[in-house]
Amino acid sequence: MSTDYTLAHNLLPFVARFVQSESSYEEIRVELVADGTMRFRLQQAGREMVVDWTEHRQGLEIEVSARHGSFSLKSSGDPAPPAEAIAGAIAGAMAGAKDETHPKALRQVCNHVARRVGRLMRGNPPHLLCFRNRNPQRIQWTTRMFNSLCPDLIRKGQTRYFDYRVSNLDEYEGFINVEFQSRNATVVLRLILSDRLQEEPVVSFGPMALTVLHDDRDEAQKRHPEHRVEDFFGYVLSRNLPPQYVLEFEFDDPPADYLPPDLNVDFLRVKRLDDTSFFEMLLSTSADVGVVTSCDRECFNLFSMVSAKRETYTTITPWQNQTTANYLQHCYNVNLTGAQTVMGDSAIEQCLDTVAHTDQPPGLLIFFDSCLHRLIGEDIEGQLTQFRASSDTKLIYYDIRTTQNPYMEEMRDFWCNIYRAVAEVRKPQPGRVCFLGFGPEASDEMDQILANLGVEVGGRIFPHLHHQHIREIQAASLIVQNAWEYVEIIFEDMLKLLDRPVINLPLPYGIEASHRFYAALTGRLGGQRADPTQLPRVAQLCAAFAQERAEIAGQRIGLFVRHLAVADHLSHKKRFGVDLLSFLRELGLGIDLNLYVEPGEEVDEAAVSQALGLDLSGHDSIGLFHHFGELPQRMAQGDFGIVYTETYRDERITAGGKSPLTLHQLQPGYGGALRTVRMVASILKAGFHARFRHHWTGPYEHYRTEES
Repeated sequence: MSTDYTLAHNLLPFVARFVQSESSYEEIRVELVADGTMRFRLQQAGREMVVDWTEHRQGLEIEVSARHGSFSLKSSGDPAPPAEAIAGAIAGAMAGAKDETHPKALRQVCNHVARRVGRLMRGNPPHLLCFRNRNPQRIQWTTRMFNSLCPDLIRKGQTRYFDYRVSNLDEYEGFINVEFQSRNATVVLRLILSDRLQEEPVVSFGPMALTVLHDDRDEAQKRHPEHRVEDFFGYVLSRNLPPQYVLEFEFDDPPADYLPPDLNVDFLRVKRLDDTSFFEMLLSTSADVGVVTSCDRECFNLFSMVSAKRETYTTITPWQNQTTANYLQHCYNVNLTGAQTVMGDSAIEQCLDTVAHTDQPPGLLIFFDSCLHRLIGEDIEGQLTQFRASSDTKLIYYDIRTTQNPYMEEMRDFWCNIYRAVAEVRKPQPGRVCFLGFGPEASDEMDQILANLGVEVGGRIFPHLHHQHIREIQAASLIVQNAWEYVEIIFEDMLKLLDRPVINLPLPYGIEASHRFYAALTGRLGGQRADPTQLPRVAQLCAAFAQERAEIAGQRIGLFVRHLAVADHLSHKKRFGVDLLSFLRELGLGIDLNLYVEPGEEVDEAAVSQALGLDLSGHDSIGLFHHFGELPQRMAQGDFGIVYTETYRDERITAGGKSPLTLHQLQPGYGGALRTVRMVASILKAGFHARFRHHWTGPYEHYRTEES
């Protein structure tokens, strides 16, 4: 199932409750079918009736078939047709439908679903195209939450729903009450943390839930749509809250004209890692690694920036790092104020001493400070030297640097310091390997395959930081390093100290790449090059991949890249260790390469094609563009259904009616190749953004043309 439909599950409980209201049906369940159909299962008098709702773009077309009590509603229109038109078309189609059992009941259920879903969707853009999660925050339950997540939607004295107006907002610790008042009734809704919930919620949104606290409506009013304020409020929140998000630290209210800075990120340029990679690593440390920072809370908010995926967050690694469940239990914030820093304070020494003398002290402490200490010239190193002299706990100082080259130097120093402080003297064990720069996605499959091939995985380092793996690194007889240049740079000095054989390999994305990966690894260990396809499970995965690949062979993908050094930027050395073009070709996709060309820059398409291995005889193509404003139009006119970038849900792609594909959706290994081809097939089959493009509005709206 594609990422879009996984996200859409956030709406399903609300849709079911919305459709069930104003009805006599005992139970209504809503499922999301792989092709984008919403399937409604309605229970009444021991009988189940099923209604499938599928939207198409070929004009208004409604088909009704009485097949085992099942109706297929195919509707479209720009805007969506009103409920009355849908109901009328259904009634006309029902005249020719043949069902000898319960035609009246089928007509009723079909009319009801059409009326409710028509009202739900009429005039509103789809939830997924309004999905906001750019700035993870810890929500203090105030109007600030609504300013951040639901801008201009819930305002005291202004927000209205039919005869109801928001008359009050009461803020408390852990929940917020929203009072809706009409001439005849008052309804108070409470938004509360789910772990404090004691009653059945109207709808839930991850860690939050919506409940009815006070209700003056009579029973007739509760059933009438003009009084269903909880449906209205739940729908507003469903449109603005993603199904998975992390509530982190609090920010000030944004200005009225605020746009997230990553909205205009240039997704054509390959990004290097910055300090984000260091913080991601700290979030996935083992419990015996303590993290101490003396910075203030705003600087500590860097943790929140990497604890959840943002909508347009630029991909900087090939993996989605897995945060350990208890990471905050071994992270400590001294939270020095500016005055304490300037006047002097012993809080840092007290914090380090307390952490080192707990019942279960960490085996390793990582300390980092803030810019404020450097601005006033405070001697942080002196304080840390005193701690090292009085404690047996190993402590590593990470001096955050703000520019690229010093940052890379700091990462090299960081790994050398950890190795010197923690690694034990061990003899290399034959057949034992350690991985540097391999994410968690394929670790289970990789460990199982290597075990069957007689190879032991002795540890994984970066993006993990596991204390025991560092301690035992010398026991490895071979170091397997991601061929991505970033990984090679940050471990360059540490590997000189380690003095073990090193093999650099691209990440195994795709069937053929996995074959090469295991053959090269086992061959370097001195044995015969292994053939994992002899393993029954691997053979099954390869056969299933070949079958699924046939479903999408010939489909196309748009690749938007800068022309300057295009071959270098698409290589695994820069592309995070992923041999991207080989993987896309193995999926059977034709590649439409769109190159951004600076004024005066000359392009030799034949040379580009040869360098990248493209087939311009009909399978692949190369196009040129000169302005970023052309992107939505070029995407709308392209023959491809999906676009690859390093940016999550870039609005320039959805504005063109295409579905974005990011590196984190691709998966390594044999099993990952099968999951990837199925995921790509589901996106192409659904055509979600193409179907809903006419609903979309956003900052790139002015780039559209009639022709697009």
